[in-house]
Amino acid sequence: MRSRVVAIAICACLGAGSAWGRGGPPAPPRWLVIDGEIIPFHASVGGFREYLELIKTDNPALYAALVPDVVRLEKRKTIGDDLFTVGFGLFAAAIAIFVIIASRDCGFPSANDPNHAADTAAADACATRHLLISGVTLGLGGSIMIGTGIAQGALGPSRADLDELVNKHNRLNPQRMRIRIGYDPTRGLPVTGLAFSF
Repeated sequence: MRSRVVAIAICACLGAGSAWGRGGPPAPPRWLVIDGEIIPFHASVGGFREYLELIKTDNPALYAALVPDVVRLEKRKTIGDDLFTVGFGLFAAAIAIFVIIASRDCGFPSANDPNHAADTAAADACATRHLLISGVTLGLGGSIMIGTGIAQGALGPSRADLDELVNKHNRLNPQRMRIRIGYDPTRGLPVTGLAFSF
């Protein structure tokens, strides 16, 4: 019975973690556009970094002006990702501790035990203590994972950060950059039924 409770608890926790990770339907793809021509880089900090590396030789001044902002955003993303990795690791450790403690045998007495009532009460107290400790550990681990997930989202580059990069690029470069949504440059087809720019 106890092993079944442990298994159900683990499945519930893993299901909750999976639901947290899914978050909803995927967003339509976004691509960088220069003077109406799509360059094969996603509209993200990583894609902007690839664009900068592409122009580094031909336009070193623009590269030097924009790369510090990209580095700053990359560091924020790295910190957020590292925090979530730590949180997920702590949650996994909490699950392991939960399983170890909740599976411990508290030595319930047999029906022929001369001190059956006292030994049963002691075993019940032991089981309650183990479940309480393991439950608190699991709850704390889950809370830490959720907290680090929220921190990851807060620290990671936002849409506004990318827009600021694009705007700064356009202030420094006569070639206008825009972001196009829903267009796949590898196939030349709109992938969501809509393709628009801003």
